[in-house]
Amino acid sequence: MQKVSGSLVITKAVIILISALCSIPTFAQQIERSLEGIEVEPFGRMIRPCCVFGYNLPVFGFPAKMGYTTSSEKLGNHKFYGGEGEINGIIYTRDGGFVDIGHLRDNADMTAYFASQISHNLGKDFVLKTNHEAGKRVIEISLKSRELSSSDILMLGQRITYELAVWHEIRTYFGVPTHYPIHEVQSAFSPEDLYSNLLGTYVGRWAIEREGLYEKEVDTVIQEFLIKLGKVNTEEETKAAMDDVLGVWWQRVSLPSRKFLLAWNTKAYGEITPWLIPDHAKFFNTPTHVYPLAVPEFTESGIPLNDLFTIRIKPISKIPVKKIFKTKTKKEVTQKDFQSIVTWIENKLYVPATDAGVKP
Repeated sequence: MQKVSGSLVITKAVIILISALCSIPTFAQQIERSLEGIEVEPFGRMIRPCCVFGYNLPVFGFPAKMGYTTSSEKLGNHKFYGGEGEINGIIYTRDGGFVDIGHLRDNADMTAYFASQISHNLGKDFVLKTNHEAGKRVIEISLKSRELSSSDILMLGQRITYELAVWHEIRTYFGVPTHYPIHEVQSAFSPEDLYSNLLGTYVGRWAIEREGLYEKEVDTVIQEFLIKLGKVNTEEETKAAMDDVLGVWWQRVSLPSRKFLLAWNTKAYGEITPWLIPDHAKFFNTPTHVYPLAVPEFTESGIPLNDLFTIRIKPISKIPVKKIFKTKTKKEVTQKDFQSIVTWIENKLYVPATDAGVKP
């Protein structure tokens, strides 16, 4: 600031700083209004089923018809962390491939949760304890001396959420179950998982940005984006799309079985491209425009989001940390180790570290 001729002249930089500082509590209040009436508790409460890829899958040799498909008309109303009246399943789309609505909803809600925590703790370093998932986990968030815009807050919420989703796929691959004694190893890194997870973080972000009541905005955003992606019209069409890659991406075997999946999508970072079925013309008269999504990397000012938080995990023995990391001196991993773990898994699956999907 400079004093000129008895008047106070405020520089442009100071105006920007003052505006940013004034907007911080406003955005925290905006998130509060969006989540009004919702009990926002961290972790451990989600009750949405894991939507394994495929349908009519036997379980333990019994014809239980495992697998969840649905259509946009059957989704019901979104409930934070899941609840009565909400329907989930997989829907096929022209430009986004298979979208797992359950995964999408989980990651939307977690993004909203982290954005709420971050917005109320700006300028601080703080720790969030999480539920146990294949090991003890804590999340350290470092915001001291950091200035974040509302977009930065949402992108940081997205990135933390997405990293936890990648860890979920990792621990699923190593056969660590969500609910004992049934593991989900057969569905780790299935073709639709990572794209659906990342899309969910964007849905949570967009719902908050719309400034209405969160649950209603999620319903609106999901429907609008399914239209944008070019959803099929019926549940039977999603099943037909799955049939189109039967014997290519999956096979109908009794679960749980590692022989269920025949193709794995392990492209976890950078730009995530959805996998599309080869017989595009079976459902659509218009050409596809594949809709990739980018994992958020930087704040608006260029700070790496990964520098603002650390997910510390002490994995259980099923996660072979010593085999993967020959030089680690202690059995602890962070999100910055996840890509190395995914690469190790790729080598075991004989999947190249690039997009391996069938595309038109």
